[in-house]
Amino acid sequence: MKLRKRQAAFVDQTGSPYGIMPTFITTYGLTQNGYASNIMNEVTMDDLFKE
Repeated sequence: MKLRKRQAAFVDQTGSPYGIMPTFITTYGLTQNGYASNIMNEVTMDDLFKE
């Protein structure tokens, strides 16, 4: 809920016509819990160091 409020505040203050895509950058990955559905993209260390 806090994340959605922050997204709404960002859109209100910037007037951005674009959608917000929350991205989680982590070394271990995203735990699937009640908040995971709010995260659109996930970047792990494996993604950063692909050859």
